[in-house]
Amino acid sequence: MTSATEASEQPPASTGGKKPSLRISEAVSSPVLIAVRVDDNKTAEENAGIDNAKLSGGKTFYIHRSILTSVSKYFRSALEGNFREAVEKNIDLPDVEVEVFEIFVEWVYSSRLDAFSRRFPAIALSDIEDGLCTSEYEPLFELLSGLYIFADGHEVPELETTVITILFDLLTDRNLNLPSESSMTEVASKVRRNCSLWRLLVDVQCRYDSLLVTVWEGMNHVIDPLPKDLLADMYVRQSRVSRMIHDRVLRYDYELTVCDYHDHATQADREACPRNKKK
Repeated sequence: MTSATEASEQPPASTGGKKPSLRISEAVSSPVLIAVRVDDNKTAEENAGIDNAKLSGGKTFYIHRSILTSVSKYFRSALEGNFREAVEKNIDLPDVEVEVFEIFVEWVYSSRLDAFSRRFPAIALSDIEDGLCTSEYEPLFELLSGLYIFADGHEVPELETTVITILFDLLTDRNLNLPSESSMTEVASKVRRNCSLWRLLVDVQCRYDSLLVTVWEGMNHVIDPLPKDLLADMYVRQSRVSRMIHDRVLRYDYELTVCDYHDHATQADREACPRNKKK
C-alpha cells in the first residue's frame, strides 16, 4: 500500500462524456495496473541501493500495463519479460520530472497534450501570438524539451513525433526570439546527440544565425557554456549550407521542413505525413 506521504495518481475513471480513446478501451480489457514511481529530486546514482519506501519527494502513478506496453518499447521490454518490474508490477524512474510524467500520463490515456494549455493559459500552441515574452516562452520550451527527452529516452515514438512537431513550430516562428543561451545549454546538455531535437537546435541556429553571429562579433562568453559537440555540429552545418548557397543548390532564404525531424521509416511514410510541408 502506498504510504500517506506519497502522492498517487489513479487512471481516469471516465472520459467526461467524450468517446473513449482506443487506449482506454484496451485498458478496460486488460486491467493490470503498474505502479510507476517518479522522483525528480534524485539522480539514478543517488537512488542506487535505497529502499523505495525511503525515497523522499516524488510521486507514484498507477497506469494500465497494456497502455504502457502499447506505446513504449522501453516499458514493453521491462514489463513483458522476466525482469523484477514485470514480477513486482512497479517501475522506478528516479531521473524523470514529475511534471513531465504527469503530461505523459494524460497523453497516454487521451492522445492529447491539453496540459500545455492549462500550464500556459496565455499560449495557444497552434497559434502562438506575436510578442510572446521570454518569461512565457522559456518555460514552455524547456517543458516541451523535457517531454521530448523523456519520449526519446523511453522509446515513445508517437509522443516524440508530436512534441518535435510542436517544438518545430515554436522554434521556427519568426515572431519569436530563439531560446536564450542558458535554455539552449540546459536542453542541449540533456539530449542525445543527433536526435531530432539536437538536429533541430543546430539547424534553427544556422538558419537564423543567432549564436554564430555572436561568435563572429567576439562575444565568445555567450557561447562558451554550450556543449562543444553542439557548437561543432553548428559550424559543420553552417559550412555545408554556405557552400550549397554559393553553388546555388540552396536559396539563401531556404526553409526548414518539419518532416526532416520526424523518424519516418520510409519515403512513403514521409509523403503520407499530415505535416509533410515546409514551414
